[in-house]
Amino acid sequence: MIAGDSWGCGEWNLGCSNLLHLGLQQNLIEDGHQVCNISKGGISNLDMIYRLSAYFERLDQQLPDLILVFQTEYCRDFKHDVMQTDFFGSDDWKDVKEIAHLRNRYIERFYFRLSEISMQISVPIKIIGGCSDTMHFDDMSKDYLGCDIACQSLTNLILSGNDRISNPVFSWYGKAAINFVKKIHGVLSTKSLVDFLDEIDRGFERECLLKEHPEFFYPDGKHPNRVGHKILFDFLKSQKILN
Repeated sequence: MIAGDSWGCGEWNLGCSNLLHLGLQQNLIEDGHQVCNISKGGISNLDMIYRLSAYFERLDQQLPDLILVFQTEYCRDFKHDVMQTDFFGSDDWKDVKEIAHLRNRYIERFYFRLSEISMQISVPIKIIGGCSDTMHFDDMSKDYLGCDIACQSLTNLILSGNDRISNPVFSWYGKAAINFVKKIHGVLSTKSLVDFLDEIDRGFERECLLKEHPEFFYPDGKHPNRVGHKILFDFLKSQKILN
């Protein structure tokens, strides 16, 4: 099974209007695997959790052997936290002072929920850094049972051959990040806001980097194309994550 945002869907046409290739899913099918892909463009990490939970509630007898999850930027989860309650006014978040702490809380919540699902259905989950690189773990399963990092940074893997990255990019500079800045203004310190703007700047640099490598990220310039997905597929095979 594959779950994710647009990065999990495959190769997109210009403007993300339609798929030209099913990416990792197509590679798996051609290798003889049966694949269910519940990825959807634009969704958040929590949206992925909801889609996975809903799938297994309805189809609990059709369990996959493995779940591959493409991580997206944590700022997209912002919409879930402000729609119904004053999220940043809750007691649970009064100890959050720095952006790194806030970011880690968002991402760790995602990993915790994935671990819950893995334990409930007894299926391993492997996380791929897609639109957002993942956090670094030498042994993630110690803290999040059933979960492991399959590829910390798909972008870095495609461009350098190394799936690890020393300075992960967790957020891009789009609408989700800008709305996030507006909400946390006045909650965190000025220094922390500057740190977050630096994160957005790294996201901008990441998007520019993708556009500079059309051989891997075109025709739309924002997602790996079929060549990029084949690099991921070959890597997962080499790491024995895929049979």
